[in-house]
Amino acid sequence: MRRIYKLLKGYLNISVDSREPERFFNICSAKNIEIWNIVSKKNMYTLNIALADFYKLKNIARKTKSKVRIRKKKGYPFFVYKNRRRKAYLVGIAAFSVIIYILSLFVWDIHFDGLYTYTEDVLLEYLEKNNIKHGSMKSDLDCTQIEKMLRNDFFDITWVSVSLEGTRLTVHIRENYDYDIVTKSEFEMSDIIADKEGVITSIITRTGTPIVKIGDNVKANDILVSGNVVINNEYGELIKQEYGNADADILAKTVYNYSESLEMRHKTKEYTGNSKKSYGITIFNKSFYVFSQRAKYYTYDRVIEKKQLKLGENFYLPIYFDAISYNEYNTKTEKYTEEEAKNILTKNINDFFEELVEKGVQIIENNVTIRREGNNYIAEGDIVVIEEFGKSVSVEDLYPQNDTE
Repeated sequence: MRRIYKLLKGYLNISVDSREPERFFNICSAKNIEIWNIVSKKNMYTLNIALADFYKLKNIARKTKSKVRIRKKKGYPFFVYKNRRRKAYLVGIAAFSVIIYILSLFVWDIHFDGLYTYTEDVLLEYLEKNNIKHGSMKSDLDCTQIEKMLRNDFFDITWVSVSLEGTRLTVHIRENYDYDIVTKSEFEMSDIIADKEGVITSIITRTGTPIVKIGDNVKANDILVSGNVVINNEYGELIKQEYGNADADILAKTVYNYSESLEMRHKTKEYTGNSKKSYGITIFNKSFYVFSQRAKYYTYDRVIEKKQLKLGENFYLPIYFDAISYNEYNTKTEKYTEEEAKNILTKNINDFFEELVEKGVQIIENNVTIRREGNNYIAEGDIVVIEEFGKSVSVEDLYPQNDTE
C-alpha cells in the first residue's frame, strides 16, 4: 500500500556526490526528508526521494558541497506529463481508476470456510434473504450482526467469524455435528428426553433430577432428567420445589438399522473423445459468449469452469471468464460381478461407519451382511453403538396448558 502511495505522489531516483555525506544525510533526517533504497559507492550514493522532497535538497546540497543528479523519474505525475497529449488515453486511465474505486465499495465474492453439514447454496440463499449478497455495499454490512444472525438461526452452528477483506466477505463456521443429540438448552425451564430407544450406559447430572439410571431401557420421548428439583428437610418433608434447566451428559446403547440395495445391471458412460468448447464472459450476472459452438451430440456432459477476475489477493471483481465443454458419450448397460458389487457396498458401509466415528459414536457391534436377491445385491443389518443421548425440550412444549374459557 505504501509503495502505491509513493507511485501516486511520484518519486525520483537520484545520485548524490558529496564531500560530506554524513552531514548531508543528517540534515535530510532533521528536515524529515524521507529517502530510501540507499546504495553507496565510495563518495557516490544513489537513492530514492519523493518528488515533493526533492526541491528541498537545493540548500542542503549547497551547504554540504554535494552534487545531485536525477537518474530516473517514476510515478503517476511523470506518467501524466509524458502522456499529456494523449487525452483519450488519460481519460480512459482515469475512468478505469474511478470504476475500480466504485467497485471496491461493494462485495463481489462470499466465501465460506469450515462447512460440513450445510452447503454454500443453502447459506448463500439465507444471506440473500437478509439482503446480504453479491453486490451489497460494504458500508451496509455489519460483520458482528451477521455472526449473531447465523448463530441464532442455525442452532447447530456453534461458532461464526465474519470478516471483510477487499471485496470478499469471508464466513468462517464451526458446526456441532451432534446438535440433535445432547443440546444445552436455552430455555428457562426444560427437561432432557430420549430422542429414540436405547439403554442408558452412563449419566452425569449437573442440574435437575435424574429419572433414569444406568441399565434402564428407555423409549423415545421418555424423560431422562427433569428440571424439577425437590428440596426436603431431614424428615423427608417438602421444603421447596424449583423448576430449572436440566443439564446432563448421557450415554446410551442404541441401534442403527442399515439398509442399501445395489442393482446388478447399471448404465455407464463411454466417452467418444468428441468435444466442443464455448468461451464467454459474465459481467454482473449477464453472460456473453464470444466463441460459441453448439453441441449437436445426442448425449453429452456439460462442464462449466468459471474463473473470477481479481486484483491482488482479495480484490474480487464481478467479472467471470467462462469455459464450457460439451463432451459426447454413449451409454451402455453393464453388469456388476459379485466381487465388484460387494466392494461397492462394503465401501459405502465403511463410509457410513466413518461418519458415525466423526460424530463421536462408538461402534460396538456390526451385524450388517451382504447378500444377493434376484438382480440386486443387498446390504442390511443392525449396528449397535454407544453415543451421546437425549435432547433438551422446553417444559411448555412437554406439558402444554389447555386454554380455559
